[in-house]
Amino acid sequence: MKNLNENLTIVKGATLTPPIIGRIAMGHAKPRDDGSALPQKDDHFTITTLVQNSDRSWPEHPLHKQHLGEKRKLESIPVRIAYNSLRLNLTNLVQGGTVNESALAQFGRLFNQLGLPASELATLVQGLRAAQAPAESGSQAPLMPQTLGQLTWLGVSPATVAVLAPHAALLPERRQVNLNTAGVEVLLASIEGLDMAGANKIVAVREMQHFKTLEDVNALLGQVTRVSSNDHAVSSSYFEVHGRLRLDDVTVQERSMVRRLGLEVTTVWRERGAALRSNPTMARENRP
Repeated sequence: MKNLNENLTIVKGATLTPPIIGRIAMGHAKPRDDGSALPQKDDHFTITTLVQNSDRSWPEHPLHKQHLGEKRKLESIPVRIAYNSLRLNLTNLVQGGTVNESALAQFGRLFNQLGLPASELATLVQGLRAAQAPAESGSQAPLMPQTLGQLTWLGVSPATVAVLAPHAALLPERRQVNLNTAGVEVLLASIEGLDMAGANKIVAVREMQHFKTLEDVNALLGQVTRVSSNDHAVSSSYFEVHGRLRLDDVTVQERSMVRRLGLEVTTVWRERGAALRSNPTMARENRP
């Protein structure tokens, strides 16, 4: 058998570019004199390969220049991933037909902040209980919504859904709020006794370095208030992925919810729509 090493050639300085995009970066590492590196934020995106240089830099992927075009900086990309755990999870409100009082108090604070009527929250809770109730012969129970837009099935007004959308999510299971990504409104609603100063302190500290444990957050807040693993976390399992493809006058948009468990990623649901000028059509695909 021929020795394969005889045909192996190593080219110094060459960079391998895998057929997938390895990283979408929003910062870079600035080397220090002691050999360590300090993370630095950028005001633009960088698409890189999966290969890291000896100086800890990441070579640009060819698609970076392709998306950059005539622009000086890459300020938008055709795919967006959002953490769903940065919002309050509506699924936490009712479990097995029973109202979770802690979640109800959180949403009560959120509705109050947003200027939404308490009657709309009561309608939402009643609708969730009805949707989760066992099916009976001749009953007119509503279907269980899978997206926020479908909350109108439960009798919630479209105006309330629109105001609630940036701060709430509807996940398939009970999930905690990610304190590393939650907005100020969600922090104030999810942490009982937290004031605006405390919420701003959480945001300021995590911008420099994300919290690794809930104890890091409790140490920051002191004795004023506490967070617990029942309602809070420092990581996310559910994400929304947004993609867009445009060809001439036709634009195809897709929105998916995915769940990450370790290295395994599964699609929970997917919405896909095509628009020709002012003629949109939508299709929805649900996956278990």
